Amino acid sequence: MGKLELRKFFRSVSKLGNKLGPILFQLPPRWKLNFERLKNFLSVLPPGFLYTFEFRNHSWYNKAIYDLLADYNCAFCIYELEGHTSPMMLTASFIYIRLHGPGGKYQGNYTDTSLKCWAERCKKWSEIGKPVYIYFDNDQLGYAALNAVRLKQLVEK
Repeated sequence: MGKLELRKFFRSVSKLGNKLGPILFQLPPRWKLNFERLKNFLSVLPPGFLYTFEFRNHSWYNKAIYDLLADYNCAFCIYELEGHTSPMMLTASFIYIRLHGPGGKYQGNYTDTSLKCWAERCKKWSEIGKPVYIYFDNDQLGYAALNAVRLKQLVEK
């Protein structure tokens, strides 16, 4: 993404005002660890926004990457996908989680037991002053909305 495209993108998303949450950058599984590329990209991102990075290639699970994200207050996106749970690294002033479904990609209904675990984590993170953003992506058969409502109930208990 060049500087012109970045400016255009941020001009557009800025119109969301206080409705804009963290901006997610999801790297494809074929993209392996490239510290310099990430560092250069982080250096051109404008201040005043929250950023999170979802690394689909496990080579990015690396202390140098966690430290770099922390230096820029960017969140390491915690996610579940096809039976894999990423490391639960806290690298920013907020937490960002993507739950893609307990079964295959984008499918399945999270159990109450699983949602209770996530609710407890959310409560603990909130207690240390970190806002938590969770995105359910298990939208096949509409489970994402149902799971989000249930998680909210559990967090508010």
